[in-house]
Amino acid sequence: MAATHVPPQSPIEHAEIESKLTGLRVLVVEDSFLAAASISRMLSDLGCRVVGPVASVDKAVPLIEAGRCDAGVLDINLAGQTSEPIAERLAELKLPYLFVTGYASPMLLSAKQRAHTRIHKPIAERELRDALVSALQKSG
Repeated sequence: MAATHVPPQSPIEHAEIESKLTGLRVLVVEDSFLAAASISRMLSDLGCRVVGPVASVDKAVPLIEAGRCDAGVLDINLAGQTSEPIAERLAELKLPYLFVTGYASPMLLSAKQRAHTRIHKPIAERELRDALVSALQKSG
């Protein structure tokens, strides 16, 4: 498969993205240690402040309620339960979020959540950055 050429960002685009992400407190909800570590590292490299990572709804919701995050990166499947309750709480607070998944089908999610930003594992840093910026823009 031929590589897709992605044009480099202009200095203005790069500065705009950097200003949106620098210091952003991003809650990482992922039950795979390796995936959580990878996502956390990428977010840190992008200038974000990582909250967590945590591996369950029970651990994530108190962090949201305490006002500890500005956005969320949520694995869909958390050891047999979905992250949908986390997504719903973030949405109620008008906080942006995106889903990450190793599954091709979004059927674990409700119809309302299926339309939300979703990226597939394995994740590249640029893909994560673009999805997070998109989620931020959609939220206001």
